[in-house]
Amino acid sequence: MNLWLHSLAAAAAAKRLAEIARLDDPSEAFLCGLLHDVGFLVELQRDPAAFRKVAHDREQSGRPLDAIEDEAFGANHRDFGRELCEQWKLPPSIGEVIAAHDAPLEASGPSRAAACAVNVADALAAAAGFGFLAFPDAAAAPPDPSVVAALGIGIGDDDVEAISAALPTLTAELRDALAAG
Repeated sequence: MNLWLHSLAAAAAAKRLAEIARLDDPSEAFLCGLLHDVGFLVELQRDPAAFRKVAHDREQSGRPLDAIEDEAFGANHRDFGRELCEQWKLPPSIGEVIAAHDAPLEASGPSRAAACAVNVADALAAAAGFGFLAFPDAAAAPPDPSVVAALGIGIGDDDVEAISAALPTLTAELRDALAAG
C-alpha cells in the first residue's frame, strides 16, 4: 500500500479516536494523522538509494527505524516532519505530535494525547491493510494497550475494533472525495 492511503487511513482513525476521547481538536488530530509520516518523503527526495537501504536494513535487522534513519540521514522521519511543519508555519502542536507519534508516552504536555491518537491510528491503518510498503513489518504490531489507555477513559477495545472495521470505508470515502475535488 502506498504512503498516501496509509496517511488517509491514519488521519480518519486519528480523528475518530480524538472524537471519542474528547480531545480538544479532532480536526487537528486528522491533520496530524495525515502528516505523521511526511518526513519519509523528505528522506526519499533527499536520497532515494539511502531510503531504500534504510527500508532494507530495517527489514533485515529489525533494529529501531529511527536509529537506522539517523545513521543514513543524520535525522529521522519524525525530525524531518517536525521541521516541515515549522517551515510551513503550522501550529507548533502539529509538529510536536508528528515528532512524538512513534513514542507518544514519552511526550508531555497537551500534545501527548493527540500523539497517542496518531500512534494508535497508525497501527490501525497498517492492520487494516493500509501499511506503507517500505516498512511492511509495521503491520504486525497491534495498538499498544498502554497508548490506548493514555487516550483517556472514553476509549475502549470496542471503540478500537469499531474504528478498525470502519477504516476501509472511511479511507475509500476520503480518497474518492479528494479525487473528485
